[in-house]
Amino acid sequence: MKVRLTVAAALAVLIIGMLSACGDGSPQITDAKSLAAANKTAQEAVENYHMDMNMNMDVTMNLPGLEDMLGSSSIEVPTSMEMRMDSGKETAHANSSMSMTMMGQSMDQDAEMYIDITNGTAYTKAAGTDTWQKSENSIGMTDMTNSLSELGDDILSEAVFSETEEDYTLTLDAAVLGEAIKEMDLLGSLDAAGMGLEDFSIDGGQLTYIFDKESVLIKKIEMNDVDVKASGDISGSTADMEMPINATFDFSKYNELSAADYEIPADVKQ
Repeated sequence: MKVRLTVAAALAVLIIGMLSACGDGSPQITDAKSLAAANKTAQEAVENYHMDMNMNMDVTMNLPGLEDMLGSSSIEVPTSMEMRMDSGKETAHANSSMSMTMMGQSMDQDAEMYIDITNGTAYTKAAGTDTWQKSENSIGMTDMTNSLSELGDDILSEAVFSETEEDYTLTLDAAVLGEAIKEMDLLGSLDAAGMGLEDFSIDGGQLTYIFDKESVLIKKIEMNDVDVKASGDISGSTADMEMPINATFDFSKYNELSAADYEIPADVKQ
C-alpha cells in the first residue's frame, strides 16, 4: 500500500506549494497572479503553521496477472487518511492515521513522523513500535512552500479568481496539477519510493484554494473528485490503479507554534 501513501504525499506537497506560487503583481489583488504575489510576500513572514488533512481515496486496482491467485482481476481498496502536522521552515512533526479495506479485511495504521525539510529526510515510527525508520525521498521532504514556484504563471493562468468579503478563492482544474507533476519529474521519485511506476496522470476533478483576505495566507485547500490514475508492478504483474480523491487541507496557527512542536528530538535521529 506504499504507493497510495506516496501519491497522497506528492499531491499534498504540490497543493501546499500553492502557498508561494511565483508572481510580481501589484498589491492590488484582482486576479490569480496578483493574489499569488501578495501571498508570497505574506508567506515570507511565516515561521510556522499547523495543518489538518483529511483524505478519502476509492482505490481500484486492476491486476490481470494475479487473477488466478486472487479470484478476480479487480480489487477495490477504499482508503481514508488523516494527518495533523505542525511545521516550521526546516522541520515538521506529524501524526497520521490510515484505514483501508481490502478483500474483506480492514486494516488500520497509525504513525508518527518527523521531517527534516532542509535535508530531505523523514523519520517514521509506526504505532506499537519503538523504532524510528529513516527514509530519504524528495516527495513530501522538500521545502513545502516552494513546490510550485518554478511553474508559477503556467499554473496561475489556468486558475479562476473570485472573492467574498472575507476570502479570496482560486479554483483550478486538477488535470493541470497532473501536468505539474510530470514537469517536476516526480515520477522518478515515486519509482524510487518502492514501486515501478510507469505512468501517472490526473484526468479530472477540481482544486479550490481559499485565502484569508486580511492576511492573504492560505486557509483551506479542497480536492473534489480528483481522478488519479497510475500503473506499476506488484509481485511481478502490471497493476493499473484508479484513485478518485476527495480531501481537505486546513491551515491555522500561523506563527503561533513553539519550536518544540516541530523540531526533531535528538533521540529520534539516533
